[in-house]
Amino acid sequence: MPDLRGKRLHTGEALLMSYRFRKGTPADSQEILEVIVGAFQLDEDSLRYPRQKALAFNAPHEFIVMLDGDQIVGIVHIGDTWIQVGRCAVLKGDVGHVGVRPELQGQGLGTAMMQHTVEWLRNSGYHLSRLGGLMEFYSRFGYEPFVRRFVEFEVKESIGGRRVITAAQAYPEP
Repeated sequence: MPDLRGKRLHTGEALLMSYRFRKGTPADSQEILEVIVGAFQLDEDSLRYPRQKALAFNAPHEFIVMLDGDQIVGIVHIGDTWIQVGRCAVLKGDVGHVGVRPELQGQGLGTAMMQHTVEWLRNSGYHLSRLGGLMEFYSRFGYEPFVRRFVEFEVKESIGGRRVITAAQAYPEP
């Protein structure tokens, strides 16, 4: 673990260059669980602990991990959901479990994780993402409050350069 005391960390490029990001693997399961337990102050008697352990061990590939050397220092869980929109399908990423090891919290690592995650979602073919959490934190990454009830969206044709793109072309079936 790096000694970050006395160092001024900035979010953005400088901080992101100090750490590596990748998808989680089965070999990461124990460390993913350790970050979840520490970041969210869970103990083994907690009602949430069995579900979080199962998630870490059964679906480590659903996590983006932030590495310092070979050690995982932060995690973000992203669950995939395809949503049917008329004859089209939209890929939604459910973002959750943004966590950093307790001894490294407050140094901008969570912000760096979210910046990387938003860029990763854009580059990985997600049409939209959703998360539950503190709006005052997540709004700076482009997230906005959304009502929790049925909402109907009209999907119209759009102009793409010189040609019209239909909704079916913009959001093809998986």
